[in-house]
Amino acid sequence: MISKFMLRATFFSVLSVSLFNTWVYQNRSRELASQDKQLELHIKQMMVDDGAAPHRVKGKFFLRVTFSDSYVFEFGKNENLTVQRGVAVPLDYKLDVNHAWVREGQLPFKVELVSSEGFEKTIVKCEQLPQGVFDYNRSFQCFLPMQKQSFLTYRLGDKFSKPEEPSKLVQVR
Repeated sequence: MISKFMLRATFFSVLSVSLFNTWVYQNRSRELASQDKQLELHIKQMMVDDGAAPHRVKGKFFLRVTFSDSYVFEFGKNENLTVQRGVAVPLDYKLDVNHAWVREGQLPFKVELVSSEGFEKTIVKCEQLPQGVFDYNRSFQCFLPMQKQSFLTYRLGDKFSKPEEPSKLVQVR
């Protein structure tokens, strides 16, 4: 009776260890494959609706991108971007995303429009917490209150893959 028990126990132990090793190996290989991707944040354009409040669009601005509340990048600070109602401003700012910023498949980041006149003041903030950043390419649209068109359009995805169709955009309000 003890030998049958020992035989069964040994069988189930070997089976359990085999299944566990298979599961660990598959997850590890998926993780290694995803780290081969070079992620990029591409800020495409900025536009303020014709009906936007005038105080929101006066002055000179720049864009600030912050990853994980620690890594800050500024675009257009020396260019002094101007925003006119109803006019799309093509930006084409691209930033390589460091793999160290991604935690458990998530990449918290925010894109801010900052006034550069006098004291720096954040005018618009678009925050994101995309999950599965290595698994999917995605495009985002950020809207101002009461606007029909997106204020900012940007894409997070594999640097070397082509962008998604505009119909697959994620809208953030």
